[in-house]
Amino acid sequence: MQKSALILLILLSISLNLMAKMAGPIDSAPVSDDLIQAPLFCEYVITNEWDKGFTGVVQISNLSDKEVDGWSIQWVLSKNNLSNTWNADIEILELELGAKQFRATNLPWNQIIKVDQTIEFGFQGDKLGAQIESVVLVGEKCRVLNLEK
Repeated sequence: MQKSALILLILLSISLNLMAKMAGPIDSAPVSDDLIQAPLFCEYVITNEWDKGFTGVVQISNLSDKEVDGWSIQWVLSKNNLSNTWNADIEILELELGAKQFRATNLPWNQIIKVDQTIEFGFQGDKLGAQIESVVLVGEKCRVLNLEK
């Protein structure tokens, strides 16, 4: 049994090395100019956590030299759920396997984001027996810091 487990580990290691060589360097994928030039930087921040829940905010900063009129941000949660939100209009789309897609859009009073201004909307979530999930924000006008070169 130990010999077969060792052989499996060696084969797995060889397979992973071959896949890594075939895939090339991680940073070889081009970054879209649209993402680099997007006027907003959007960040999901957990502000408090307890045994069954959490609170957080999404901060939206205008890093451009022009004010931005209107914003929309989406993300998916597969293990957690949001029970309360504020400062944004939230739509929820049920996905497969119990996952939910959340889409936050501006309210009339936070539609315009001036140059160098940061706005935020907040949420309270239920862990539903899981850890807090990592989230990837997607927005037409948003850039993600770790994708910039």
